[in-house]
Amino acid sequence: MAIWYLGWVTALPERAAFLFMARQTIAQGPHGDELVHRLEARYDPIDARLAEGVRAGLITELPAELIPALVLGGAESYCRGWLAGRRAAKPSAYAGLLAEAAWRGIAA
Repeated sequence: MAIWYLGWVTALPERAAFLFMARQTIAQGPHGDELVHRLEARYDPIDARLAEGVRAGLITELPAELIPALVLGGAESYCRGWLAGRRAAKPSAYAGLLAEAAWRGIAA
């Protein structure tokens, strides 16, 4: 998941920057309910896969609200810095390292 996220930000930096900035505004506006619905549709299959990993003993059982921070926290932080011009290397340059850190954060 972290590798996909880093590749997406690297490939589409303008869209990523827009989404980082616009999410709160959209969530508070007339399309907030639709945003929630779309995010649930997007993340429900991911949550199901993570639950399979917990049942298999591969992933630590964690509060659901904590998992995105552990899986994407480092990647998102780096991407925000890169989009703001504070990081030189493209996010995809560190995809392997950030994915490994994410896995260590949730692995059983």
